[in-house]
Amino acid sequence: MIRLVNLLKEIYDKNLVGPEYGQGGQHVIYQYGKDKVIKFNYSEEGEIGDNLKIFTKYPDVFPKVYDMGYDYAILEKLDDNKANSEMWECKKHLFSQSSETPPKNQHIAKLVQRPRIKGLNWYNSEMSQLIYNNLDDNELKSQLQKELPSNLYNSLIKNWYPLFQKVKSILWSSKIEKDINDENFGYNSKGELKMLDI
Repeated sequence: MIRLVNLLKEIYDKNLVGPEYGQGGQHVIYQYGKDKVIKFNYSEEGEIGDNLKIFTKYPDVFPKVYDMGYDYAILEKLDDNKANSEMWECKKHLFSQSSETPPKNQHIAKLVQRPRIKGLNWYNSEMSQLIYNNLDDNELKSQLQKELPSNLYNSLIKNWYPLFQKVKSILWSSKIEKDINDENFGYNSKGELKMLDI
């Protein structure tokens, strides 16, 4: 980790490299100035470019790429707290926290049925996957409108559904997997919802 920070400070203005902002299985992210982050790959493969090439191709779906090298990229900073909060609030309205109690809405319960896994409760269902996997289900939209407060429903219709339509329309290569989970989305400074990572 020290190597990463030192390398970042050699390449970029050390006054812009801020504290660690997050990390994934193969990368660590630092704040970089006010509205940017720097993502640094530490996997054995080293190269960060394969996945980020799709970011540059679809800037309305993924964070804007300002600069990219072999094992780093400077990206638009996204607020994942706001997106997480929306998904969390949706789950609070739709799901019971009990491991045995399915969603009270029968249509939604049917859509999230899956083999029961010990220790995994209904509440752990991913809202983003529920929506993404059922984009054309008008009954789901109708049930969400009935069950959710209007501000949450409006955000789903205005932000989440259009983004997922764009994600679905991308011609994904066999090397890239879509990572649809509630923690993988964020809003930029203009209020546009985007996908954080793949």
